[in-house]
Amino acid sequence: MIGLQRVSKTFGEKKILSDISVSLNSGEVIALVGENGAGKTTLLKLITGELKPDSGQVLNDNEIVGYLPQETIFGDSIENCFEKVTPVWQIERALELVGLKGKNLETKVTDLSGGQKTRLALGRILAHDPQPTVLLLDEPTNNIDSEGRNWLIEFIRSFAGGVLLVSHDRHFINQVASKVIELDNGQLHQYGGDYDFYRAQKQVEEEARVKKYEETQVEKKRLEKIRQDKVGFMDKVGTESFDKIKHESKVKFNAKKNTTEKNLGKQIGALDSRLGQLEEAERPEVAPNYKIYLTGETPSPKLIVRAQEISGAYGLPLFQNLNFEIRGNEHVRVVGSNGSGKSTLLKMIAGILEPDAGTITIGVGVRVGYYSQEISDINMELTTLANLREVTGDQTLIHRQAKYLGLIADELHKKPAELSRGQLTKLAIAKLILNDNQILILDEPTNHLDIASRERIEAALQHYHGAILVASHDEYFLEQIKIDKEIPVLGQRGTI
Repeated sequence: MIGLQRVSKTFGEKKILSDISVSLNSGEVIALVGENGAGKTTLLKLITGELKPDSGQVLNDNEIVGYLPQETIFGDSIENCFEKVTPVWQIERALELVGLKGKNLETKVTDLSGGQKTRLALGRILAHDPQPTVLLLDEPTNNIDSEGRNWLIEFIRSFAGGVLLVSHDRHFINQVASKVIELDNGQLHQYGGDYDFYRAQKQVEEEARVKKYEETQVEKKRLEKIRQDKVGFMDKVGTESFDKIKHESKVKFNAKKNTTEKNLGKQIGALDSRLGQLEEAERPEVAPNYKIYLTGETPSPKLIVRAQEISGAYGLPLFQNLNFEIRGNEHVRVVGSNGSGKSTLLKMIAGILEPDAGTITIGVGVRVGYYSQEISDINMELTTLANLREVTGDQTLIHRQAKYLGLIADELHKKPAELSRGQLTKLAIAKLILNDNQILILDEPTNHLDIASRERIEAALQHYHGAILVASHDEYFLEQIKIDKEIPVLGQRGTI
């Protein structure tokens, strides 16, 4: 068992973790989720000992920890990545464990795909003797394709020890997690089950909080009315004349009056105490009551894109004699492993690259919106707000869309170089949303985004009436936007 007990951690004036406790047992696979900047990586580094808690304890019951960070520093060759590991057979055994059996140790790391680099990083961890009994994985599915993701799923399922992973990949979490832990505002909330169970349970909890708050407000109004009536009655008792009570003596009247006022005072005090408790009930945070909608609509039969016998190369041949059409509001996915030419094809459709052979026709009057992995459609000299003003002058719309995507007011006045990669992604997508396009070309649009941002973009795309051409390994995202057909870019010939 390994974990944290009542741990707090602060950076500067910001409290990242507040009195949290979590434990990981052998055989468990826990997914740690939360918005970017919530403190997930900090939590992992506390467990590894790279960071020290301000208070609380790090627990470790003789576990050996293997840590895979988001960014791994490699040597120039596979062998150089294992410089502290001897003998060679131990390196070869580790490579076999991660599906890189037979790889030449002199192979340059730069020649490996993203998925192979992830495997290499895991292999370096597993090459140590003794091998780790616990794995801490920080965004392990970044930069890997579907084949690499499927391999990683099977690897985690077969790992005998405990696994704590940080991920925004909901399909991946569904495949491997036995528990989901959400980090929100420095607090941990635990849910037994996969991502779908966590999301459903969280929705139930949110609805229950809203209902309880609404019931609290109704009860508050009822008690305030009772209090008002009792205060009014007390005032009446206090000013009532003895002359109106002929049948009682003055002494009896005063005694009765004092008793009544005393009882009313107690009742009002009790009401004040209860109202004070109700005042402490905070309004639950709920999603904004507005949605973002992408403009742009095309009639169903309208030609959007036609590709005829196109071929592409990027140093090496990628695809040849590819034929396809996109019409109306079709949602089309470009399929292929990393390096197969998906991004090259999208750039050709967007008009950024010319095909090596063949022709690409864009329908008459069709406006094309393009999102690249490199986030190229941003003016680095302008502020975030000025970038959005290039698209529209509607200030209300700009601020609404930015807020919905998670770009806060302070970030609107920063230049892109001051933003995180996730915030840059949101800016690029916000520009896309504010434009009036008949087709959206999206190259891995959910990379670097937290789950909340992914869900908001999915909601917008679900209501979009134009066409979508997308390359993505995010299976959950693809399920939500409902793909109509696929274009394989695997060097195959054919018409779709």
